[in-house]
Formats: sequence, structure tokens, C-alpha cells
Amino acid sequence: MAPSALPFEPSYTALKSLRQKVSNYTTTSVTLPHRPKNLSTDLHPYLDNAIVTLSTSTAYLYDDNAPWAVRVVEVKKGVERVDTKVDEVDEVNKKVDEVDKKVDEVDKKVDEVDKKVDEVDKKVDEVDKKVAEIKTEVAEVKTQVNDVKLQPF
Repeated sequence: MAPSALPFEPSYTALKSLRQKVSNYTTTSVTLPHRPKNLSTDLHPYLDNAIVTLSTSTAYLYDDNAPWAVRVVEVKKGVERVDTKVDEVDEVNKKVDEVDKKVDEVDKKVDEVDKKVDEVDKKVDEVDKKVAEIKTEVAEVKTQVNDVKLQPF
């Protein structure tokens, strides 16, 4: 008669629970010992005790309320907040880049206006010179007219 599986059920359930929990937190495969399906062919009579020991000694791994698990959750939340802030900074940087581009465009337009103002200044200087020349010529003509008036006929 094969031994009953009932004495092994709590440790097997705990082991199964541990395996599932560890599998959720790792990308590598988790290999933990299993109870033989046919207990009459059990070659290792101390396997159940090994499972119980393993389960007991690693119970903290699958306890969501354990201090380390709570801390891991807090760290994950912190990382998510940092990620959110990084995303916000990235958005701000994009906006700053857009503003920088617009400022560059405005700078180019200001440079163009400065060139045009320089051209206008040159033209104004030319006009001033011509006005000065004309004033000189007018003064000379006035002098000649006055000289002509002063001479008797």
C-alpha cells in the first residue's frame, strides 16, 4: 500500500507557492525540488523534510508584507516617480530646444535688420554729404551773386 500524500500536502503547497512567487520576480527559470508523484517510489525519504526546511527558510521570499518586500515596492514606486520626473524634464528640454530655435530665428532676423539699418545709415551719410556739397555750392552761388551786385555796370 502506498503512503498517503496528505502529510506532504502543506509542504508541497508551500513549495509550489514559493516557486510561483519567485517566478514572478525573476526572468531566469526557477528549479525547486518537487514531491514524487508516486510516493511508493520515493527514493529519498527525507525529501519532505527538505521541502519543509526550504519552504520555511525561504518563506520571507513570498511574503508580500515582509519588510524587504515592502521596501522593494517603495523603491519601485520611487523609480516610477523618478521616471515620471525624467519624462517631465525631457518635455521641458524639448520646449527649451523649441524656444532656442525660435530665438535663433529671431537673432537671424535681427542681424538682417541690423544690415539694413547699416545700409540706410550709409545712404543717410551719402545724402548728408550731398546736402553739404549743395550747401557749399549754394553758398558759392550766393557769394558770386553778391559779388555781381557789388560791381557797378
